[in-house]
Amino acid sequence: MKYCLHCDWYTSKTDGRDRDNQSRKALDHFLDTGHSIETVDSSPAPKEILGSNLLLRKSKNE
Repeated sequence: MKYCLHCDWYTSKTDGRDRDNQSRKALDHFLDTGHSIETVDSSPAPKEILGSNLLLRKSKNE
């Protein structure tokens, strides 16, 4: 799973995407937005489900 540290964007195997496709989508999101992407090997819930349990890191630009 790959998810954005700044917005609700994420991609995972549940989207029907393999790892290479997830990486391409993450790179596209980064290039479009400049947002940082985190990668995890397990399949945790996306941010909207995790809510306040997810710790976000601030970028150097903030």
